Amino acid sequence: MLLAAGISHLNAAPAGDGALKHVDPFIGTGFHGHTFPGATTPFGMVQLSPDTRTSGWDACGGY
Repeated sequence: MLLAAGISHLNAAPAGDGALKHVDPFIGTGFHGHTFPGATTPFGMVQLSPDTRTSGWDACGGY
């Protein structure tokens, strides 16, 4: 039984690319969009996302 479990992955279907290759999580993060691709809560003080700008008035972060 252990041998059967060890070789069962040989018959598994190959993983496809799926729709993930068409996803761009940074849409709307450039220029003056003031949007971010991260998680937050309504009226939350912390917005977990990458900082796409590091200087200027429109950096929207920098902490």
